[in-house]
Amino acid sequence: MKVSNGSCIRRLSIRALLANRTRNIVAVLAIALTAVLFTSLFTIAISINEGIQQNNFRQAGGCSHGTFKYLTEEQCAELQGDSLIQAYGIRRFLGMPREVPFNKSHVEIGYSDANEAHWAYCDPVEGRLPQEGSNEAATDTHVLELLGVEPKIGAEFTVTFDVDGHETTQTFTLCGWWEYD
Repeated sequence: MKVSNGSCIRRLSIRALLANRTRNIVAVLAIALTAVLFTSLFTIAISINEGIQQNNFRQAGGCSHGTFKYLTEEQCAELQGDSLIQAYGIRRFLGMPREVPFNKSHVEIGYSDANEAHWAYCDPVEGRLPQEGSNEAATDTHVLELLGVEPKIGAEFTVTFDVDGHETTQTFTLCGWWEYD
């Protein structure tokens, strides 16, 4: 804005700022503290929201956007080919051990590909996921503790579990594990 006495207004403004130095420092500090307050508030709110979401995902068993159960191979292939599905994971449930030491713990035996294992929070911290068609197994440290097996790659353990109502006993070789959650 053009004013004929701009230099006079500028001089008065500078003198007013210099005359009230303490008030100006307090005002600048108040503005800075308010900015820090709102930044902290939003950061804490976002962190709490993220934590609640992670807890809900863990209670549900995974963080995938959708789950289909009891599909035939044809239905699975049809879904995999759908252009709206960007990524998918496959989990094949085999059975559950019911005898001691598993009678008081919910333990499932199944196969998951890398995507499904990641979405179900089953990424090995040591080792790797098992190869399909092998006798390898990856599990959490709680299951290893129940079996009395030390978490060591190559350790063998035997599990008896039900598959479609028939009891099956199989020996596995440990190829990876993750911390119990």
